[in-house]
Amino acid sequence: MAAFVSLPAINTLAQEEPPEALAVKPEPRPWNFSLQFDAERAFSSNVEGPGKASVTRLGSEFEVSHVFGASTLVSATLAGERSFYDFSGTTELSPGFNEPFGDTHRGKFGVNVLTRESERFAWFVGGNVITSREDDAKFSESLTFAGIIGVRYALTKNFSAIGGFAAQTRLEDNPLPIPAVGFDWKFAEKWRLSTDPGLGLKLSFQPTEGVTLALEGSYQSREFRLDDKGFAPEGLGIDRRAPVNIGVEWKITPTITILARGGAYVWQHYKTEDSNGVNIAQGDSKPQGFLVVGVNISF
Repeated sequence: MAAFVSLPAINTLAQEEPPEALAVKPEPRPWNFSLQFDAERAFSSNVEGPGKASVTRLGSEFEVSHVFGASTLVSATLAGERSFYDFSGTTELSPGFNEPFGDTHRGKFGVNVLTRESERFAWFVGGNVITSREDDAKFSESLTFAGIIGVRYALTKNFSAIGGFAAQTRLEDNPLPIPAVGFDWKFAEKWRLSTDPGLGLKLSFQPTEGVTLALEGSYQSREFRLDDKGFAPEGLGIDRRAPVNIGVEWKITPTITILARGGAYVWQHYKTEDSNGVNIAQGDSKPQGFLVVGVNISF
């Protein structure tokens, strides 16, 4: 889900064409709001060794943005995600226990700033506070922080480059530095190839106004604090995946967009660590099909 990438949401914002809101105007635009809901089902697949695993996720995100002055766009995001894990017979992932971890929830608050200095050049900065934990785990032990700073430069009307630096703290490890490098290339009238720095690649096609088709590949990593009663008391659960999917976005009205995508997690890895960050158990699963549906409402 887009709401919980490893880097702040400014990554996506910075790759889009310069928002119309940033054009020089005598008066700033009013406040803008968007609300998105997603539901995902990752179907059951075999896990390394005996057993199977599946997951259902529900997510939501609320964003408010406004232009200050003539060229600075500020946005704030509040998001939540609930994951329902179902493990069956995964004895190597959690010896002596029915499952390595239970259901989890995540929350995020982020603030992003994008300033357009000229028709070609803009800079951005952003940060997130994230909580990620199993039910009944300590909130104070579940917090991580992420930040990014960088620039966007339009080399031509149809090609923009992104360069910057990002970093994110981790629950039981040193902060992770990440180069934030990407591009946005509209190589034909209806075609676009773009990146989400460090996370994925997206090829999109707009056959008609209001409809966009896309082929995407990316990397997702979730880690969450565990409670004090399960397989790894107050340790970590880790879920890493590489999805490849096709999708469609259909703007059915000026304010409502329907989203759907389906594909497979071609690689995925489950892992548990103790409270000192020492590995206890881990295993890969076979490719796993998934389906996501969602709706975005802007006003």
